[in-house]
Amino acid sequence: MTSLSELATRELAPVHEAAYLNHAASSPLPRRSAEALREYAANRERLFELYQAGRQDWDTSPLRAKLGRLLGGVPADRVAFVPTTTDGMSGALNGIDWRPGDNVVVPANEFPGVLYACLNLARRGVAVKQVPVERHLELARLAEQVDSRTRAVAVSHVHWQTGHRIDLEHLGRICHGSGPLSIVDAIQSLGHLAIEPEQCGIDVVVAGSYKWLMGVAGTAVLYASERALVEIVPDRAGWTSMRTSVHGTPELAWAPGASRWHVGGQADPVLIALEPSVDLLLEIGIPVITRRILALTDRLAAALPAGLVVHSSLAPAHRSGILSIGTGDPARDARLTAELVAGGVIVARRGDARVPECLHGRRDHAVTHQGIVGVEGRDHENADPRSRERGRHRGQDADHRKIESAGHSPGPPIPFRADRVRNLGRRTDHRQLVRRPGDRHEGAGCPGRRRIVRPEPADGHVIFERNQPERPGLGRHRQGNSVAARRRPQ
Repeated sequence: MTSLSELATRELAPVHEAAYLNHAASSPLPRRSAEALREYAANRERLFELYQAGRQDWDTSPLRAKLGRLLGGVPADRVAFVPTTTDGMSGALNGIDWRPGDNVVVPANEFPGVLYACLNLARRGVAVKQVPVERHLELARLAEQVDSRTRAVAVSHVHWQTGHRIDLEHLGRICHGSGPLSIVDAIQSLGHLAIEPEQCGIDVVVAGSYKWLMGVAGTAVLYASERALVEIVPDRAGWTSMRTSVHGTPELAWAPGASRWHVGGQADPVLIALEPSVDLLLEIGIPVITRRILALTDRLAAALPAGLVVHSSLAPAHRSGILSIGTGDPARDARLTAELVAGGVIVARRGDARVPECLHGRRDHAVTHQGIVGVEGRDHENADPRSRERGRHRGQDADHRKIESAGHSPGPPIPFRADRVRNLGRRTDHRQLVRRPGDRHEGAGCPGRRRIVRPEPADGHVIFERNQPERPGLGRHRQGNSVAARRRPQ
């Protein structure tokens, strides 16, 4: 049986040079999915051979069945594909038979794509009732906004900024008790959290392919309940959304399942890349992924240094793979995020610094792909509690590294403990560094490497650039704060 660490090494080797904590923005592609894309491209070069073999059309039935398993065992005919999450949410809302005086309920802090889809209904006489949110959405307050004229509730399963997770079963009870359709954006949950729409009574679930599902951008998965198939009429029609043959007399007869949301030709390369990724998720198992991610999130939240505050809810019922942290100062948050990315810790800033506990890395990395590999360090378990909290790097106590800005002093320097997120990659040096723009420091770290401190032209912010020895046949060039490799002509 393949261990999880071996699986991570095999499938996610290219990201081992950094701690990739940004699934909430976009996931790296597993090796098996990248190979499927390369095979697709090779087949397109010799397309005539596919026609000769009768394989020119790719069958999505196996993929829809696998996605049905991820969705708690729903039938494959309840699963369809739409271009994006927002497109699916908007299409579901637009397909309701709205009457003047009807209303839709949506959280005031909802993702803009969902909010815009709701606000657009106002031109049809629909009242948009935005639920006030102080910190995290409370479903009890949402329920207070639902009345006899509420036709739909649109909400995210996991909030895109804070990572707050709502109880889908509770949402289902609210909607089924009063009558509105429940339409859920699950792009930040499907792939690392259990979602069972049939058991919870959820009517529509939409989730893009390029975040926790580990595919590439270009499609979103849509689930529609039996009730949704009856009460929602797609706002667009095309030849693939009908039960009639493209070769027959055109007749407006919707396909019996969720495929009625298919309008035209499918995005084959996107779906071909998605299927191996879904295979990987099913091979590991969502419960395993969830447990590991939340364990890593616990460790990260517990080890944050003074000055950083967790804005995500740590209540077990509301946890997810996103941990939102911040200093309280937007400018300092932006600088901290930039320093982390430059140092090989890939996070994103969404108001505060958003750290999705996604999952890649070597065995000694801090965070691994979907919790596949643990946070491990040498001598960690045998060290005294304080040493365990500080962490070790190659058997030595790691020192603080301070981030300092030239010409900007909103407060004391932010102490960034690189050892808290241990062994972030071969470019990480856990020495204390306080550098001024223009300073130069060479020779630290491993032999054959140098470290240069350069100012950021925009605001004088210090960027730590770590250059590795060039490999044969490879050149290097900078792209923003990242370093990319390119093949040098031989």
